[in-house]
Amino acid sequence: ELREQLANMKNAVDATLEIKKYVSATALKMGYYVDVAVREPVRQIGLVEETNVWDYFTQDVAADQCSTAFKHHLSDFHEYCTGPAMTAFEKIKHFVDLTPLCTLDDESKIAGEGDEAVQTRIGLLTQDLTGVQTWLDPFKGTGMTTEKEIAKVEMGEPEGLRQVVGVYGMIKFYTGYMKEWKIGRGIFHDLLNKLTAETQELEGDLLYEVEKVLPPLDEALKETSKRRVEAQARLDDALAAEQAALEGKNELAKVVASLETQVVGAQNMLTDLEGALKKAIKMYKEARATLVSKHTEGKDGILALSELHTMHLGE
Repeated sequence: ELREQLANMKNAVDATLEIKKYVSATALKMGYYVDVAVREPVRQIGLVEETNVWDYFTQDVAADQCSTAFKHHLSDFHEYCTGPAMTAFEKIKHFVDLTPLCTLDDESKIAGEGDEAVQTRIGLLTQDLTGVQTWLDPFKGTGMTTEKEIAKVEMGEPEGLRQVVGVYGMIKFYTGYMKEWKIGRGIFHDLLNKLTAETQELEGDLLYEVEKVLPPLDEALKETSKRRVEAQARLDDALAAEQAALEGKNELAKVVASLETQVVGAQNMLTDLEGALKKAIKMYKEARATLVSKHTEGKDGILALSELHTMHLGE
């Protein structure tokens, strides 16, 4: 019964490992989805992780040639309006008042407002571009790094889980299920810890039962072996001295044969029990070890995000 229970525990452990593989594969595929649909198009237009957007914009546009050219033409316009044009408009003002066409603010004020408007738009654009650039990081908004993620995975967390939070963090599949796989925060690891505790308790029960059965059996085996040796000695003496009748010899031989059978049976039983103990301990250690480390097995069919990204770029 204990062996059957331990086998059931092992089956449960195997099932949890398979589930963790599926969770990890799903998280990696979700990350790949975002990488192809969101990040790659951004990279293809030239905005990559290493891009410094300020390399393409100026932080003092008033000093640029484009500002100088604007101010030069503004000056020509302002001089014409306040000079020749206004003189012409004054002469026909009693017919049509065209002076509003040249009612302008001070030239320097117009130039300053122009520089300020352009500089403001540059600031907004660089802010937007930098914001878009942050989405190239799969750990956006989590405070995670590759090194931190690896540490979480080594503790038993499914791989790729931390890379989907930024995009999928508000959908029900994440909030209601996947986040429960987080180390230190999710409920699923508590369940796995309970499985470990139950396995340890079962191992203790099995060891107790074996320790209770083995000593009496060992004593019985020793006593039976002693009796066999004594019977064999008596038979040897009887045969050597030719003092036993044929019937007596046959009867004695039967006794010895029966004792030998008992010895073999007891030895087999002891061997079976010892084997069961070793198997039980081995199964427990495997179950305990695999709860933490074996979740990474079976991922040969799963492409890591970096591999998928490389494949996509290759295409």
